[in-house]
Amino acid sequence: MVRNAVSAQNTGFETNVSDPTQNGTIIVGGTKRKALSPFPQVRLRGKLMRNGARITLFTVTSPARARIDIRCTGRGCPRKSYVVTAKTTKTRVSRFEGFLKAGIHISVRVSRPGYVGKYSSFDIRALKAPVRHDLCLYSATAKPVKCTA
Repeated sequence: MVRNAVSAQNTGFETNVSDPTQNGTIIVGGTKRKALSPFPQVRLRGKLMRNGARITLFTVTSPARARIDIRCTGRGCPRKSYVVTAKTTKTRVSRFEGFLKAGIHISVRVSRPGYVGKYSSFDIRALKAPVRHDLCLYSATAKPVKCTA
């Protein structure tokens, strides 16, 4: 379930997604596989602007020692890529907070060898909440696939 909350009065937004796992397993490619626990969550909060969005909070909740790989494409990206190993369960990604122009695409991969991870992507738009896509990852290099519990 994707929650995109947009308030008409203050033009704020927050994107959040519920956990697709049941009993710590996810079916990927027809096979039950062990999921990261807690299953990663990517949270993006900010304000809508005429030509983009001002990101006020960007956090990734994942198990400690999970790899967080963030890529940014489009004109005006603060960084093209950022890779970090989570030290605690909540990691704040302040490098991507601030103003982002419309047209920027941010993808987040949270992975750990042998576990099903998460892929989230955001397309920043003008005066609209970012478009969000959530998929599962079985390997850090594998193509993201649809999650099924």
